Amino acid sequence: MTAFLKRHGLSVAFAVLSIAFMFAAWAVSWSVKPNELIIPSIGKTLLQFFKLFAEGAFWKALGMTLARTLAAVVLSFVIAALCIVLGLIYAPFKNFFSPIIAVCRTVPTMAVTLIIMLTFKAFTPVVVTMLVVFPMFYAQISAAVDGVDKELLDMAKVYGVKRRAVFSKIIIPQIAPAIVMQLGTVLSFALKLTISAEVLAYAGNGIGEMMKSANFATQIARLAALTLVSVVAGLLIEGLFFVITRVSFRWKRT
Repeated sequence: MTAFLKRHGLSVAFAVLSIAFMFAAWAVSWSVKPNELIIPSIGKTLLQFFKLFAEGAFWKALGMTLARTLAAVVLSFVIAALCIVLGLIYAPFKNFFSPIIAVCRTVPTMAVTLIIMLTFKAFTPVVVTMLVVFPMFYAQISAAVDGVDKELLDMAKVYGVKRRAVFSKIIIPQIAPAIVMQLGTVLSFALKLTISAEVLAYAGNGIGEMMKSANFATQIARLAALTLVSVVAGLLIEGLFFVITRVSFRWKRT
């Protein structure tokens, strides 16, 4: 712990200062406009925050939202990886996928949500999140593959190493650290997208539905508490994958 503080003490101090600044800004905003229907106080928000953990419905909603997020991320990653592999096996496939990626990257999320919810209401959060996360994964994996040591690939080609071995022994070990490092950020972002889609699509049994209900009932402190839950969940996900990356790929830094 002492060694960690010596190495990262300044960074930790500024992170704590940043959190304190945000809470101070919140407190000042509430003192300027002390109306619980507009800006809830920190005390009432934290009270509602801890009350949520005693509700069975909250845990069910959180589990459903996380399940939708995970499903969207896993499917997006698998599809993006398959597209990259096909492009490596047969180069014209890369040109085939480029317009699809461009459309997914630029299509308005709101419009897609409104269209999809008419037919696939229950699956709208998953589909919407996939459409946004898929091009992110494609770009990340593609950049990681482009960064693979070309000399190793040339050497494997000279010695007639089988394509399967090239993938498993050269490409995957070199791209894994970069992908895992970004996975936490993507998951956190996907969680935010899923909750937003749940709110817009009236998808049941999710954090988004609880936010919508709190908004309709003008329970602003509860709404703020649910928002705080989503922020904390996103930060925990990013922190978890940061630790995984630091521990699992120590050899890469060395």
